[in-house]
Amino acid sequence: EIVPLDEQPRPGQVRDSNAYLAAAQVAEWGGLPLMHGIIPDDFDALRKTLAAALMAADLILISGGSSVGVRDLTLTAIQDLPDSEILVHGVALRPGKPTILAALGHTPPKPLLGLPGHPASAAVVMEVLGRPLLLRLAGVSDQSPWGRSETAGLSRNLAGATGREDYVR
Repeated sequence: EIVPLDEQPRPGQVRDSNAYLAAAQVAEWGGLPLMHGIIPDDFDALRKTLAAALMAADLILISGGSSVGVRDLTLTAIQDLPDSEILVHGVALRPGKPTILAALGHTPPKPLLGLPGHPASAAVVMEVLGRPLLLRLAGVSDQSPWGRSETAGLSRNLAGATGREDYVR
């Protein structure tokens, strides 16, 4: 369970780091983050918050709740919104597999990026998918989202799975 930053987590709880990470990244890339807070594992509350975000924003980011557990309601809440469609649920990234991409509403549909709940996974997905998406929405088409690159040698072999892109910290 997620708790606010100023609250001491009890066993089984973690602080809400993903919201602040994503908001900082959105601001760094020229966007204006609008935070809607921590939503409980409640279908109606999640659907209501998604509907409000759809009215207020050009891009909706949500973190967690994308697995297939009984309390993971994100997919169902997205599908319940009128004229909304899940485009992708699960990507070939590590970390970051349980990512969601969806189109919400109509004329034109607005993108939703569902970040994994794990902070490292959320950070990778924001860099790999969120940054290019936000830059594209901002009309920036000639800027590489990756910045500069460096070539480096590794002291050990890093094995990866075929067909998946690995981002190693």
